[in-house]
Amino acid sequence: MPKRQNELCLGRTFLLAAITVSLSLPFLGCDINDDDFDHEPPAGKGTLYVVNRTPNDCNVYIDGVEQRGVDDDDNEWYDLDPDVRRVVVDQDHTYRVFRGDVDILEGERTILELSVDPNDSNRFDAFIYFD
Repeated sequence: MPKRQNELCLGRTFLLAAITVSLSLPFLGCDINDDDFDHEPPAGKGTLYVVNRTPNDCNVYIDGVEQRGVDDDDNEWYDLDPDVRRVVVDQDHTYRVFRGDVDILEGERTILELSVDPNDSNRFDAFIYFD
């Protein structure tokens, strides 16, 4: 095969591969919506989601009481009475700790998302928002 035809065939192969990959992404388990936060708070309650986007398990304390922990790269939800809650999250095998007050609103999901601070691996990046 002449060099020009070979290059054209190779280009078409790469184009076909790129199209195939892009069309198959929705079926590969890539979650690009908020389905992780589909738990509805019970009547008169609010829900706190702790989202652990780190490689270590986390221990969770709400108002000084230990709760079920959150596995690495996972999330857990906690149904709570509406109020300002003191939340502490510490991470197994690291020095990372989050301490802060979190608003729990009736009928709402409060998300506490934790990741490793890219500038200091001993700290959390913490984002709190409502879903």
